[in-house]
Amino acid sequence: MKTIKRRDFFAILLLVSLTLWYGLSFLGVPGLVGSWRITDGLWFYLAAALAVGLVVGIYALLRSEDWGDWLLMFLLGGWIYIQYLSHWRRFFIPPSLERVQQYYSSFPYWYLIPKLSTRVVPDGYHAILHVLILTLFIVVLVRVIRQLRYPATTRKKQSLR
Repeated sequence: MKTIKRRDFFAILLLVSLTLWYGLSFLGVPGLVGSWRITDGLWFYLAAALAVGLVVGIYALLRSEDWGDWLLMFLLGGWIYIQYLSHWRRFFIPPSLERVQQYYSSFPYWYLIPKLSTRVVPDGYHAILHVLILTLFIVVLVRVIRQLRYPATTRKKQSLR
């Protein structure tokens, strides 16, 4: 059996954690997060595509494939943008009071950051999800920069030493 390289371990651990945490939204956990199964079909297909990308990313990192970092960088970059539009934009750009109330009624779960009456604050599930996405994105970005600085042949020579 192939051993996992030390440089891959942290990225794999973060990716598995993100995948498991994200998977809770497919199941729905009362008081934590609702289920994707009961919402609009378009969002379900987007969520399923992200989940498949995460599983492919786990496979690529377990096999130490360089293309896995690139896949994850683009997947996570797009996901960060989606999360900003759907959860954080109304935190930074205050919406109408009606929109704030609508958001809070759509996500009646627990909150890490106290709710504000004039801004939308993402619920606890999404706050943790965003931290995991951003942390993994930074780790993957560092890995991609390392790939660009040290081509695969150089990295293989260094690992033989």
